[in-house]
Amino acid sequence: MLEKADVVPVPKVTPVCNPMKDLRPISLTSVLAKLLEKHPVQHLRESCPNVDPSQLGATRGSSTTHALLKILQPIYKALNDSNNFARLLSIDFSKAFDHIYHEKDWVKINGGVPQGTLRDPELFMHMVADLQTEVHNVKFVDDTTFIEILRKDAHSKMTSTVKSTLEWSSENQLGINTFKTKEMIISFEREPDIDKLNMNGTEIERVSVTKLLGVVISENLKWGLHVKYI
Repeated sequence: MLEKADVVPVPKVTPVCNPMKDLRPISLTSVLAKLLEKHPVQHLRESCPNVDPSQLGATRGSSTTHALLKILQPIYKALNDSNNFARLLSIDFSKAFDHIYHEKDWVKINGGVPQGTLRDPELFMHMVADLQTEVHNVKFVDDTTFIEILRKDAHSKMTSTVKSTLEWSSENQLGINTFKTKEMIISFEREPDIDKLNMNGTEIERVSVTKLLGVVISENLKWGLHVKYI
């Protein structure tokens, strides 16, 4: 009985056009199941306390606000110099919790973990802890954002970062949704001439407006003063 859950389809977008893509299955477990689930989760936290410091999701004392500040504050500071610009890449992992690589855990299990339980973000945080790249990154559970500050005449490391991330995702059997992965160039001056990124033969869309952790920002950060919560 404790293993059972009501699965509620929560829309990712409105209106829902494709049920297979536009709905997220969230598991509603019983109160008793949630209480019992706290024990293995607490044991995991005690056994593996050293979570990646760039991980700001589902960790004590952190929130989306902390993650957004860690992403945007260095960009605002760097762009005080008009010779600087920022390159921001938001990675979308395909059905992240469904593809947790259990061979990295102590017990080999076939399958993922249901969204809506306590253990799914905890397991995923430990799974992505070893995703380290040349450029700065901020993680919020399954949302990973890469931030690179550049002089306009400098060489970007984002291409090699994409390559190493693809290698990591392949090794950990975690796919990347290239359609939802977006890049944005942030500059207060004219956008620098820089090649677009490519993932497995797919060119990553470069956008002028994007949504990070529920907050919409633009390429000139003017919306940073008038954030819109979704």
